[in-house]
Parts: sequence; structure tokens; C-alpha cells
Amino acid sequence: MSNIRAAWCTLLFSLSCLLPLTAAAQNISNGSVSGSIVDESTNLPVEYANVGLYHTTDSSLVKGVISAKKTGLFEIAGLNNGAYYLRITRLGYSAKKTSSFKIDAGNMHPGLGVIAM
Repeated sequence: MSNIRAAWCTLLFSLSCLLPLTAAAQNISNGSVSGSIVDESTNLPVEYANVGLYHTTDSSLVKGVISAKKTGLFEIAGLNNGAYYLRITRLGYSAKKTSSFKIDAGNMHPGLGVIAM
């Protein structure tokens, strides 16, 4: 009888050790967001624009990148699930803030398409 009890205790202990691992796995940093920045009057790519990713809850900066030369493309990877928005700036342009978007299990890689500034 004590062997069965010891086996159950060992099993329950092992399972309780695995629970934190499954909770951490749900927040893996594998989301990304991408898009292209263009000049709203010429429709030409905006090179070297600053693209900042912010949490919608507290407006804290998460990550930032520079848009690509010649194409205006950008991608920010390694993102956790959550709600975000972008703030895009470039000398000579007014700052642009996007609508908020979510990264979650159903939408890990939202493409924001063309963003005119």
C-alpha cells in the first residue's frame, strides 16, 4: 500500500513541476509584424523611417527598427502575445500612429500592409 501511495505522490509532484513550463510555453516570443512605409503624396517608399512598437496598455516601447533602404519595408520579430500599435517617424514627415492590433494564437504575424505618411 505504501508503494502505491509513494508512486502517486511522485506522479503528482512531477505533474506540478510541469505546469509552470506549459504556462511559459504559451507566451513564446514567436510573433511578428510587418509592413511597408510610403510617402502619401508620391506613393514612393520612405527609406530609413523609425518604426517603434508599443504596448497599448501603457504605451511602453517594446522594440524598434528602421525601414529598409529603397523598399520602405520593415519587420519586427520575436514578439509575445499582446496588443500593440506602431509609431512611425522620419525627418520631414509628421509622425504616424497605427491602429492597435493583436498578436495571439490566431494571428501570430499580422501584416499591416502599406502605411502612408
